[in-house]
Amino acid sequence: MLFRSHEAGIGLDAGAKQAVADRFGEDAGRVPEFVGLLSAAFGEGARLHLDDVEPYLGERGRVAPYLLTNAIDAGDTVLALDLLDRMLHATSTTGSAMHGMQVMAMLVRHYESLLRIDSPDVRGEAEAAAVLGIKAYPAKLRLQTARRLGSRGIGTAFAHLARADLDLRGGLAGGRALDPDIVMELLVTRLCALAARSGRGAQSSEIGRAHV
Repeated sequence: MLFRSHEAGIGLDAGAKQAVADRFGEDAGRVPEFVGLLSAAFGEGARLHLDDVEPYLGERGRVAPYLLTNAIDAGDTVLALDLLDRMLHATSTTGSAMHGMQVMAMLVRHYESLLRIDSPDVRGEAEAAAVLGIKAYPAKLRLQTARRLGSRGIGTAFAHLARADLDLRGGLAGGRALDPDIVMELLVTRLCALAARSGRGAQSSEIGRAHV
């Protein structure tokens, strides 16, 4: 009953509905937002099963990793920093907190996926989905991000990640590690700025081609 008014253009089978109900319990106010995220990830009209939904549920109260990477890919620094803060400072009532190194590993995996599809052999979402082993719609979003950043942008992202990893570990000389919060905030800010610049560059290129 909880889902009939909140499926927002997508369908959940019985197993998926039960999993969402178990996760959110009586907190019905969070269900429309969650289902809206599923719609954004899979596209309107998608029919989802338990194995589709489970990766997005995560631990109770924890920020789903894709929310942070989506915000970074959009160049939304304010949202990305808010999500990062929620990841690093979760309480016993909002989910277990993550260490900066855990968030780092999550971001590395994200950019590794972009690197894997940064290839002329990946011409569309079908090829991207096959390479990444994910569904077509999220693969399409990854491919769009990879194309916006380009090989140079993805390389720059890895340079930012490497620098942050070094700062978290204490530097080449085994020096004192920097505050994880500061390191991760700076990393996310840099990645968002990179995405924003790439987005403006892509828009300029489109405008230029439109006037040729």
